[in-house]
Amino acid sequence: GEQTEDQALPIFAEKYWAQHPNALGITMIGVGGNHSYPPFLRLANSFRIPWYIFSDGESETVKAVHNALAAIGEPTDSLRLFVIPDGKNFEEYITTDEYKDILINMIISVCNKNNHHKEVLKKEWADKDKPLEDIREELSNNKTKYGKPIAEAITSMDQEDLRFPVLIQSLFEKMSDDLGLEKRRGVVS
Repeated sequence: GEQTEDQALPIFAEKYWAQHPNALGITMIGVGGNHSYPPFLRLANSFRIPWYIFSDGESETVKAVHNALAAIGEPTDSLRLFVIPDGKNFEEYITTDEYKDILINMIISVCNKNNHHKEVLKKEWADKDKPLEDIREELSNNKTKYGKPIAEAITSMDQEDLRFPVLIQSLFEKMSDDLGLEKRRGVVS
């Protein structure tokens, strides 16, 4: 998929359960395009495969997801639907004060060509007036470049309560409860 979260979610999942989601029988599919949901949902339902949707909050996307749920007779307030709040996309959702420093460091480590360049980038980022806007723009313009590094950076934060953004944590808790998976114990390396 072209979306940041298509690349980030499997890494968040692997850190959460301390093993690759595939090893747990979980497949994560980036559903590209707003008309692609119904076939996946019908297929999953016909084989009684539990499904979960993690979606951007942008209105067109949410409308498409709701239409797809209606098409299979599922309520739009399904407990298996996790929509990023406030109409935000994934990049907007994770670009917060709590994640600002880790994201800037991640961008610098992905983009620097050598140590000198790294120092130049550090100074550039330190001097920005509106760093959150600049982070959002950088992440949004380079979705494929940052998916994995974002997840790796966030899940390795010192503050354990920040290692999984709230909505991702909620998704994994629901999956754990439904599928009988054991939540990770202690620190995940």
